[in-house]
Amino acid sequence: MAEHPVQVVLYGLLVSCGIFGNTLVIWIAADSSMDNRYLASSDLILMNIALANLLLSLSRNTLLLFFDAGYTVSFTDVGCRMMMFIWTWLRSASIWVTLSLSIFHFVTIRTSRTMLQKLLSVNNSFSLFQ
Repeated sequence: MAEHPVQVVLYGLLVSCGIFGNTLVIWIAADSSMDNRYLASSDLILMNIALANLLLSLSRNTLLLFFDAGYTVSFTDVGCRMMMFIWTWLRSASIWVTLSLSIFHFVTIRTSRTMLQKLLSVNNSFSLFQ
């Protein structure tokens, strides 16, 4: 049974924005790395997140959009299991890459914070308010 047309249009807009946005992130990061001949660790992690989310949108969200629009797509048992495997694998990859980005940011912030504390301790010895 088809969803309300407004819901289908809004979901279609959301899926389109997700596909466009993730493609744009991958393209800009790749273009930047080609110009600089260097790929920062954070850009690599960001590209992996965008790629996992793009593949997730292309494989699952487009199918859901077709179902919501009232089209029927039938899979065999093997096809259904394969789609569930792909969806679970991509979702897991997205979560793990997001975790690695969080750990990377933690390490980066902790390192810069430690350096900032060392800098402040050196500057405190030369303070004007002694």
